[in-house]
Amino acid sequence: MIVTLVANGFLDENWRDGLAVAGVAVTVIGFVLALGAIVIAGSAAKGAERAARAARSEIRKSVRVGQLRWANRLAIEIQGLLLSKRWEVAVIRLADLRQELVEIRGIVGGAHRDECTRKIAVISSVEGAVVKQHSGRGRFDPVFGYERLADVCDFLSGLAIVEELKTEGEGDEPS
Repeated sequence: MIVTLVANGFLDENWRDGLAVAGVAVTVIGFVLALGAIVIAGSAAKGAERAARAARSEIRKSVRVGQLRWANRLAIEIQGLLLSKRWEVAVIRLADLRQELVEIRGIVGGAHRDECTRKIAVISSVEGAVVKQHSGRGRFDPVFGYERLADVCDFLSGLAIVEELKTEGEGDEPS
């Protein structure tokens, strides 16, 4: 006599159907939760992107203000050099200030850019007169140079204040 064993499994068919339905339900719930996590992660990524943009904007603003303040200190230093008639050093620092203003002109927009161009011309004019004084080919009034640089200082200080007061996202790119 041959005995055949039929594998019925450990559970009867009703239990297997119930577990299959429960497995599908758990899979669907897991899928919905995964989709929810993806949506939340997308929102977090967008928030992080906004925060990164705001940080970049704040850094740009800080760099602009720092550059303006540095140029202002440079102009003040040159005023002292002119009044003490240290022509050789004044010429070097005037060239530095002119270069700073060229760079500043590249990062500011509109009327500020035009005014920056005028201040560059003023500095070039003072620089030329100081070079003539230093080389003995002309006479330069240090007070005249001091006053011209005072105008440049006023412009730079005012522009630094404007930059500090700009709201986030405003004026990030030169126009």
